[in-house]
Amino acid sequence: MRKIERVLRKKMKTTTLLLLTLLSLTACQENKPTKPTKVQKEQPFSEAFYKCTKEIGTNTIGISHCYEEELKYQDGKLNLAYKELKSSIQPFRLNDLKEVQRSWMKYRDIKCSFFNHKESGQTGSIEEQECIVKETIRRTKELQGLN
Repeated sequence: MRKIERVLRKKMKTTTLLLLTLLSLTACQENKPTKPTKVQKEQPFSEAFYKCTKEIGTNTIGISHCYEEELKYQDGKLNLAYKELKSSIQPFRLNDLKEVQRSWMKYRDIKCSFFNHKESGQTGSIEEQECIVKETIRRTKELQGLN
């Protein structure tokens, strides 16, 4: 089990470093219009998030703030997708939808808390926030696909 944890941590750190590297590279081309990177296409964070992390650089507290703001934005999109789905399904499915959504939230929180171990330092907190935002984006797409 510890080996799996180490591998997962290493992958999350690699992903975080890759994201920060890509953001640094885009910061160097500030005045040039750029196409979205592969990472941006796969995990479509808001433009405000990319701007925030570009301005913050590698400051952990600043990056954490960027993720907090991004989560608020992505939560808004998730809530809208949920409301749209809720209004389009049969009334007898409403309780099931509510229960599934509550279960998903518990799953997301448990899954993402895995990355923020007491021994993971400050990066653990960032990795947890990144996971929560990515899972929220995935769930939004999933709900939109059901509608």
